[in-house]
Amino acid sequence: MVTIPVSTSDSVVWDIETVIMDICHAMANNNDIIIDLLAEGPDLKTTGLYDRLVYCGKKFNYNLSRISIRTDNKLEQHSSINICYYIPIHFAHTTKEALRHIDTSKDSTLKHFGIFIGRSNAPRLILANYLHQLSNKTVMSYHYSTTDDFHMNFIGLEDSIKSFNVTDVSNEASFIAHCPIKLDNDNIQYPLLGVGDKTDLHLHYANFFVEIVCETYYSGNTFFPTEKTYRCIAMKTPFIIQGPTWFLKNLKKLGFRTFSNFWNEGYSEDPPEIALLGILEVINTLQKLTVHEISTMYNEMKPILEHNYTTLMNLTKSDFTN
Repeated sequence: MVTIPVSTSDSVVWDIETVIMDICHAMANNNDIIIDLLAEGPDLKTTGLYDRLVYCGKKFNYNLSRISIRTDNKLEQHSSINICYYIPIHFAHTTKEALRHIDTSKDSTLKHFGIFIGRSNAPRLILANYLHQLSNKTVMSYHYSTTDDFHMNFIGLEDSIKSFNVTDVSNEASFIAHCPIKLDNDNIQYPLLGVGDKTDLHLHYANFFVEIVCETYYSGNTFFPTEKTYRCIAMKTPFIIQGPTWFLKNLKKLGFRTFSNFWNEGYSEDPPEIALLGILEVINTLQKLTVHEISTMYNEMKPILEHNYTTLMNLTKSDFTN
């Protein structure tokens, strides 16, 4: 038995050449294979890994049923390869324990939006650039830095053109020139659960109305909610989620409620490039509201926010399996 760790981001297997060499070596030596996605939940079809496994299997006359994939994506499926689902409850547990006793009240002079980005990609770049133009209405952090080799692999300009139909990326390039954009505490690091040394993000939730959440994976057939979603729920803050198709529908299956009575959530039914346009439309509608109007809306949402908070605090593995 050979276990092969595989690191991913949306639609990408990192160091794919090494991964394929390890897979071929295991097949050539007639070993059973476990592909371990390291507690992440991409849609592997979008990464192209399945096509490579089929190709390698034919070259080595290897039965793909001897391959198992450990994934935290509830929706992952394959006709030949074994899918071993691991419930990503750790995100919920860690977040709710960190934020259980935090003050979630809002200030009277709310800004409209909050967005907190650690690693750049195309949709995050497009959304943050738009919100940066509404900087007087937005609480933002964006930790892309041209001096950090890690961030250089995650920009999103090329993908903005190829996948999100942005024909002119001059505004996005100009936005990058302003990065990194940090909050009051320049030492805030990611991932952020909200409290503790260098992670006091929760202090900023009192200052804005709705969080624009950019989830880890947004392509293909996946449902993998992380601390990004749970954090705003724990802070009793409304959310607009840039994620995969049907993310909000699947979130409701866990028992949470969303905000379709207050704005159009049809974006969550669309593929990523169309969903992004829908999110921008919602942002544009909300930014026209006065502070009094968003404060009134927030008060009307409180039953939903309280329900979501209680649901998070009581979330268990059985909620995912059911």
